[in-house]
Amino acid sequence: MKLKYQILAVFMAGGMATSSFGQGILAQNVLNTGNLPSASNGRAFVDGVLFDGTTFNLGVELSGGPNSGSLQPIAGANGAPGGLYKANTDPKGYTGDSPGHFALGNGVLNVPGLLPGASSATIHMNVWFDGSTAGGLFANYAAAAAGGGKVAIVEWVNAVSNPTGSPPTTPGAFDTMPSFNLVAVPEPSTFVLAGLGAAALMIFRRRN
Repeated sequence: MKLKYQILAVFMAGGMATSSFGQGILAQNVLNTGNLPSASNGRAFVDGVLFDGTTFNLGVELSGGPNSGSLQPIAGANGAPGGLYKANTDPKGYTGDSPGHFALGNGVLNVPGLLPGASSATIHMNVWFDGSTAGGLFANYAAAAAGGGKVAIVEWVNAVSNPTGSPPTTPGAFDTMPSFNLVAVPEPSTFVLAGLGAAALMIFRRRN
């Protein structure tokens, strides 16, 4: 736990120092508070319980852009390849940080497609519960959703660094991110069985 916080301190300091090199974000919610999975407190929950970021990791497909119609993967020199953040692709070697919290990448992550002077961007995350090992439970979001994993999708508008401002603004952390609740997605066969059951019930009721 202490090691994670020490690494995070370096991560944050490095982010501030490099903020003038691009319009970007600090992909973390480590200062967000709240113990209920409401829409405003910006923390991660699993089945309504605060995510144990000390022990477990999240898998995240991180993208962003000027608006929701122009999203591209957020990676960059210190980011995970293709915007895919897992323990074994994140430069830090972990994604979960503390209760309800996560931190992605190592330093400022530039948001693609922003025009000079932009102060905000749309951020999108496909998220899944990825367990405690470096390899994780699933390769990506699609695999987690198809395999009955606990998943969530969250999108919001977040502040970004503005190097052209006077004075230049610092990178935006995920302080305006809504909270999200990771829940299991039923496998397709579950819906098929439910549909067959409903059809059989209707036939039975008509015959009676």
